[in-house]
Amino acid sequence: MNDYEVILKFDEGVSIDFIYNQCRQYLSKKILIEIPNTHGIHSISLHDLSPNIDIRIIGGYTEERRKRCGSFRPNNGNFYFTAVIYTRNEVIKIIEAIEKIEAGLNNNWSEFQKILYIYQKLKTSIMYDPKFLQSPAKETHSLRGLVTKKTICAGFALIFKEMMDRQAIPCEYVEGMNHAWNIIKINEKKYAIDLTWDNSNFRSGKANTFEYFGQDVYTFSEYHLPLAGEITQDYIHSLSPMNHYFIEQISNKIDSSQDYQATTYPVVRDDGTKFVVTQIDDLKINNRTYYRYCYVDILPNGTMGLPLLLYSETNITLFIDARNFKRPIPANYGKTISNLLFSVQNILDSMAKGTYYLGKINKSFEKNQVELITSIDEISKPKQKRELFSLPVKGFIRSDGSIFIAQQMLARPFNVKDTKVMQYDILEMIYKSGKYTLKRNTIFTEKNFFMDHRQNIADIYLSREQLDKKASRTGGYIGYYNSDEIHVYNPDLLEYFNPDRKIDLKLFEENTQQLRAIPTFDELKDLISTYVILFESTKKVEDPFSQFKVVNIHTGEIQNDLPLIQKVIFAHIWISAVGFKRFVSNQIVEEHYAFSKNAEELYYWICYELSNSVQKDGVIDTVGLFKQISSKNDSYLNEIIVRLFKSPFQVNLINQLFLNCIGINQQILTPEPLYSLKYAQNFIHSNKNCSNSL
Repeated sequence: MNDYEVILKFDEGVSIDFIYNQCRQYLSKKILIEIPNTHGIHSISLHDLSPNIDIRIIGGYTEERRKRCGSFRPNNGNFYFTAVIYTRNEVIKIIEAIEKIEAGLNNNWSEFQKILYIYQKLKTSIMYDPKFLQSPAKETHSLRGLVTKKTICAGFALIFKEMMDRQAIPCEYVEGMNHAWNIIKINEKKYAIDLTWDNSNFRSGKANTFEYFGQDVYTFSEYHLPLAGEITQDYIHSLSPMNHYFIEQISNKIDSSQDYQATTYPVVRDDGTKFVVTQIDDLKINNRTYYRYCYVDILPNGTMGLPLLLYSETNITLFIDARNFKRPIPANYGKTISNLLFSVQNILDSMAKGTYYLGKINKSFEKNQVELITSIDEISKPKQKRELFSLPVKGFIRSDGSIFIAQQMLARPFNVKDTKVMQYDILEMIYKSGKYTLKRNTIFTEKNFFMDHRQNIADIYLSREQLDKKASRTGGYIGYYNSDEIHVYNPDLLEYFNPDRKIDLKLFEENTQQLRAIPTFDELKDLISTYVILFESTKKVEDPFSQFKVVNIHTGEIQNDLPLIQKVIFAHIWISAVGFKRFVSNQIVEEHYAFSKNAEELYYWICYELSNSVQKDGVIDTVGLFKQISSKNDSYLNEIIVRLFKSPFQVNLINQLFLNCIGINQQILTPEPLYSLKYAQNFIHSNKNCSNSL
């Protein structure tokens, strides 16, 4: 601090021209410029300042923090001052990195959408520094992670706050003992944000996680204790939670493209051959997690071969993370991945079996010891797993030599405004500045272009320029290329996929209040453990809920509150329908599932879909729900839906509960029971009219 002859302090919003003019008065002095944040400052404008000028971007390290929390830092809080002092050139690089992210923001978006977009970009582009103990504090407790792409919790929280400050979104930088996080404020409500821990999830192979974005307050507060000097205390009464199912749905709508530099790995096998593999995402099927990979051979002349999409239970990203942090790894784990799992012979074997499933490298787990395969012959590819990965895939070569692959993402088209729409992933490996990066574009079209052999499909319709343009302008909707080689767009679909649509969190929450009569997932657990149900089968009443007697297990008291009775019955239906997963043939025979993380996501999705159908049609759409679940190729999910709606009595109970959500007290339309799995499947595939009848 004493090294500077002149310290010039400026308020937020002051122009660089004004700062420049002030600095001209001290041309022979060593100057420190101090600004609250970089709001309104562009990287190009900083070139007008002298390279000898240093800049302090205060961010979370304010003078108030020094006074409140200085005792937790050496030198009486002087660290807070010096850690965020940058050279002019450093600030230029920092803001350039920020502007690259901001280029993807839409001016029409709400604060909520902007926060989600920025959160996801930071989470997947900056990694926790495995060598943080050897890194200078100014590297890890500053904005420098935007440039180095490595930081720790303090850096994550400072970077996130800086980006919120640039968008004028209220955000607190919060410190606890040995950890830092953020609190954002939207519509007068505060939400907890832990970018560091969600980055840890990302590094463990979870591609699309928002677990610590507005996490339920009780769980978050258990592991996040703010220092005494922090602004927000008493998290239980200060913070609000977010619904994570809806967060993920909105996130998918605001970003139909993604770069995978952080999970793209160049590999050299023992025989000298090379390939690049990208871990794209993870999916849960039959209680197993599978990882989707894009594999590209690097040919002897340095060019890239045709990309392949492959699946395995082996988690490369988790292995890389463990290796970086020097956690215990089985001997030869990496070599087994490169030389056996992703060997040319194993890939060809999978293709010969008509699948993209590669198998896995571990044979068994014995007393925490992992036994790895030692030859390709030991890789198991049972039929039931091979059949899971059979969605159509096609490779394309453009006239300029660039190569990409397309994968049909759903087994059948889905309906949007009475139009059948198909969804594809376009994956292209890019080599630039000595680095490989996989680019993914999710696109939507009315036509199946896999059978169209015109060269212009690759050169024009699916050109890199076209894909990037449609990601930002139409949310990935690309229309179709007609026989006259003209792009055709459906205005209704343009409106539906339009990424410009503003989703305001306040309105979003108000719209989801229709679910107020439905218990939250956490409430389900309490209801199950607190109340038992007695059924009075001889009671003849119009209201089906009145046929049940709900009793408090702890007090023996009979409950008379109808909304509570409805919630209790619904909770017991849920656990009876979801309850346990049972498998045979090398699978866990019995596993409690009703209150797992996967079951929670399923629960909110079901509630959301049923609520929408009740509002639209006046009755829950059990058949439509079963159709959607069937497209996911997960037999257990099919069984859950059938068990939820297995009888007219049970279906009517659930239907009445959702009608109550929107203020309707009496059923007018009759929902369709599913009875059994075979009945539901036959019902869908028959030519019967599946609409609800009076």
